[in-house]
Amino acid sequence: MTAGIGERVARFRKRAADANGKQMTVQALADRCAELGLPLGRLTITKLERGNRQAVTPAEVMVLAVALEVPPVELIFPVGQSEDVEILPGRKVPPLDGLRWFSGELALDVTEAALTARAPRVGEESAGLLLEEHEAVTGRLAQMEADAAQAADIARREPGDSGRQEEASYRVVAAEYFRDAAIQSLRRIRAEMRRREMILPLVPRGLDLGEEPGLAAAETGVGGRYPDVENPGTRVKSDDPSPEQAAATRAEVMYLTVAEAASALRVPKDAVDQLIKAGDLPAVRTAGRHVRIPAQAVFDRKSMTRARDAGAAPGGREDS
Repeated sequence: MTAGIGERVARFRKRAADANGKQMTVQALADRCAELGLPLGRLTITKLERGNRQAVTPAEVMVLAVALEVPPVELIFPVGQSEDVEILPGRKVPPLDGLRWFSGELALDVTEAALTARAPRVGEESAGLLLEEHEAVTGRLAQMEADAAQAADIARREPGDSGRQEEASYRVVAAEYFRDAAIQSLRRIRAEMRRREMILPLVPRGLDLGEEPGLAAAETGVGGRYPDVENPGTRVKSDDPSPEQAAATRAEVMYLTVAEAASALRVPKDAVDQLIKAGDLPAVRTAGRHVRIPAQAVFDRKSMTRARDAGAAPGGREDS
């Protein structure tokens, strides 16, 4: 493992430039590390690059990465440079799998026969992944509610435009439906965060998650209020549009691109394409021939996969 890091330090150093714009020497790299607060002598770096050091510390990796102006993970995982990388003594995985495991995006099964990277089961998600999911849900909700408020305001100022009225009603109902889904998602995410004694992130003001009053409430967040398109100052109720409009909203507003579905399911885009071709994941084409996937189908598949994994895992538990 250390030898591989040393090889990559040497490669990045030869690509880097020193303060004078010339190829960075070992001495220049040592001087830069000292400037950053962690002296690494020329001899120490030379031994590392030649594979003669037994170990390298996390602090050394981070300082070397800053000095070489590369992400630390690129010193550890040679993505695009090698077919495999050693992550345990004598045990290797593809570099991209190793990087995703290192970042918490994937979990790792270790057996005598092999190392296998896979999607995390319920309760195995990294803290970073939980925070990313939380941010994604609140960010999407904020955007949808802002769009709904803007559409409703325009419709209020143009009462004679039936198209504006319909769009406002559509966006308001869409935001309402997504808010309900967001509440459920955030409750699950935050329950897991509390179990791990994590610091809870802020939630949009006015979003009732059933938590203690004032718990992690944002001072500046979506308020979840939209002016009525005909009567400013009142909230547009979800039953204002016709049943046909509401049904269309439920089915259409929650559509994902192939990339978004792949991200939610934590699989490559090719895997999503295969699911669609096999009929295991419903999809439609827009007028512009773009593939769109109902988000509910993605959420259902994700929940089914997690439940199956949790049931198959020793001591597996259902998500709460």
